[in-house]
Amino acid sequence: MLFGYCLTGDELTQQCLSVQDAYYECNWYEMPLCCKKSLLICMIRGQVMLYLTAGKFYIFTLNSFTDIIKTSLAYLSMLRRIML
Repeated sequence: MLFGYCLTGDELTQQCLSVQDAYYECNWYEMPLCCKKSLLICMIRGQVMLYLTAGKFYIFTLNSFTDIIKTSLAYLSMLRRIML
C-alpha cells in the first residue's frame, strides 16, 4: 500500500516537470498576445512543484520508500541479532 502511494507521488512530481517542459517547447512565439499572456501565467504556476504528502511531514516518493525499506530491514536485522 505504501509503495502505491510512493509510486503515485513520484509520478506526480515527474509529470509536473514534464508539463513545465511542454509549456516551454510549444510554439508560443506564434501565438496571439492573449494566448502568450495566458501561457506565461501557466508557466509561472507550473514552477511550483506538486508533491503527494502525508500530513505535511512526509513526501511520498520512491526515494523515501527506499529509505523506509532500508531502515525497516536494519531494525529487523538488529532484532534478529538480539533474539539469537
